[in-house]
Amino acid sequence: MRSLIGSLKELDQRIVIDLVPQRRRSIDRSMILLTMLGDGKLWIALALIVLFIDKEVLLFYRLVVGLVMEVSIYKVLKNVCSRPRPFQRFESISCLLQPPDRYSFPSGHTAAAFVVAILIGSFYGTLLFPFLVLASLIGFSRIYLGVHYPSDVLAGAVLGTCCAELVRWWIV
Repeated sequence: MRSLIGSLKELDQRIVIDLVPQRRRSIDRSMILLTMLGDGKLWIALALIVLFIDKEVLLFYRLVVGLVMEVSIYKVLKNVCSRPRPFQRFESISCLLQPPDRYSFPSGHTAAAFVVAILIGSFYGTLLFPFLVLASLIGFSRIYLGVHYPSDVLAGAVLGTCCAELVRWWIV
């Protein structure tokens, strides 16, 4: 078991070490924009649109509870795990933007994006796939920018999915 975890950790690090030097200026701005979409302002605006324009009170409550739950859990996990970010650990990895907090695991941007994608998709089925693509791209942007490892993003996707599904089950 120990060697499996060590191998996964090495793979995680190798992906970041190999990806970041391949960055292209022509893509950098798009990745920064994707990350900024996951900062939270878009999700708040979307929740307000759902409430005031579409009048979907149930979806609004689910979004609010899901995001509050996700942020609460991810903050605890970040402080418990205390995993340094890739750019802090490896000199060869530069960071293209200032991260919102100190630690890497899990990716809160990715987690929030998956909460929103699944909850929006549960109400508006045709939006599920585009929102899942957006959530995945936000996650990828976090790796590309040097602020997360792939496992951080994967954990964020799992956390967001679990929070969304729990809220769907809990708030009916």
